[in-house]
Amino acid sequence: MENEKINKRNFLVSLLCFEFIFAFLLFLNAIFPTQSDDLGKKITGIQGAIKIYMTWNGRFGELLLKSFGHYFATSLWFAPINALLGSSVIFLIFINLFGRLPKNTAKDITSFAIIFTFLMIDPVFCFGSVFYWAAGSFNYLLAWFFILLVLTPVSLFWHKIEITKKQDIAITAIGIPCGIIAGWSSEFGIVIIILWIASIVYARIKKIELPKWYYITLIAFIIGWCILY
Repeated sequence: MENEKINKRNFLVSLLCFEFIFAFLLFLNAIFPTQSDDLGKKITGIQGAIKIYMTWNGRFGELLLKSFGHYFATSLWFAPINALLGSSVIFLIFINLFGRLPKNTAKDITSFAIIFTFLMIDPVFCFGSVFYWAAGSFNYLLAWFFILLVLTPVSLFWHKIEITKKQDIAITAIGIPCGIIAGWSSEFGIVIIILWIASIVYARIKKIELPKWYYITLIAFIIGWCILY
């Protein structure tokens, strides 16, 4: 009974943190006007994406941006969806670092606040260019969402979180398309590929048995990265 109460409090803390971040990002996305380079652009569809891929940039997010993203950025749906995506990215960062959602402890709440503050003030990360500028959101925020989503099962595995057979199947099913998109989304993917392979080598040395999805998702990620280049 006591554990159930603790779990409920932990869930409420996570939910409140998510709602706070979402409300803040929604506010930023709503008050900052659509940038000039997103105005007046029409939906170009698959032909526009192919043209950009062959002549300018192969990133998955850039293809979405040029095919319909500029138009979508001027719609009422952009602010809430982009805020939801940004909130998810911040939570995925915490989950990948700690292997769980924030708990109802001063340490976790402080850690979560530090992560969020760091993202806001770090000049290299450029918070505004990622979280509420349409071109940046499509190119960078979307990329980090898929990358972190794909890395989450990997992180949970190394945090020794038990994964059931049904979850194994779900991770594989989701990992293939998301892995391709994640690898397709950023040139930085090569660093992740190298570290991922290094973790496999380490597991072999330590005789740690890796699940099949660990290899399958990596292959999907590599395929996506090859499409990018």
